[in-house]
Amino acid sequence: MDDADVLEALRECAPATTDRIAERLSAPVDVVDDRLAALEEDGHVERERAREGEGEGAGDGEWTIVRDPRLEESVDRMRDRLGRERR
Repeated sequence: MDDADVLEALRECAPATTDRIAERLSAPVDVVDDRLAALEEDGHVERERAREGEGEGAGDGEWTIVRDPRLEESVDRMRDRLGRERR
C-alpha cells in the first residue's frame, strides 16, 4: 500500500474515518493512520476532528483531500475552453 492507494480510497469514500479507509484497503488501521499523518504533514489531506460524543469514531474525525486552488482554477479554465470549442 502506498500513498496513491490511500488517496484513491479516500477519494472513493471521503469524508471518512481512518477505520473506514483501512477497511476499504483491507489494511491495518495503524499503517493507514501513519500514511494519513504523512499525507497531512505534506498538505495533501486534512482531518476534521469530531467533537467528543459525536457519533461513531468520536475523537478520530474524518479525513478529506485538500483541494489545490491552482488545480481547481486550471480545471475551470479547461472546462470553459472545452465549452467554447463545442459551440
